[in-house]
Amino acid sequence: MKRFLLVLLIVFLGGTLFAFPPYSSLCVYLKDIDGWNASECDGMNLKSSTEEMVSVSKTYSRGVKSVNVTIVGGTNASSYWAPFQSYFQLDTPKEMIRSLSVKGFNIGIIYYKKERYGSIIVPVAKEAPDIVSGVLMFNFSNMDWKEALEFSKEFDWEKIKEAF
Repeated sequence: MKRFLLVLLIVFLGGTLFAFPPYSSLCVYLKDIDGWNASECDGMNLKSSTEEMVSVSKTYSRGVKSVNVTIVGGTNASSYWAPFQSYFQLDTPKEMIRSLSVKGFNIGIIYYKKERYGSIIVPVAKEAPDIVSGVLMFNFSNMDWKEALEFSKEFDWEKIKEAF
């Protein structure tokens, strides 16, 4: 019953339950990485009568390899985590979807093997056990998922979590 009431409250109040930091304060967590070229951090805060969100992004490249790192907070963050909510696992010759625990965080990975691109999703904020309100995302291309995972460990997931 408590979960039902919480969901109803979120539906009717939308993002007004969330209080997110200014995007400029999140840019400090998207640091430069040795050996990688990095774009400037870009971001936004959005607030309306029905929703609030924050988003920051920075793109890293080295040769043909590219990783776009994004921190998103708001009601849409749960949609990024949704494929992994039930710890779904899939492995075919073409793609892999996997949930695993890394650095004390449950994370999700989607990887397209032949094309060598995918995403790593790290929930960094929750409003309730089943309601993710913030994610750290790594969208990578021209890389193996294990290399992208190692790259993701360059960022302080715990400090990003604390920022929410």
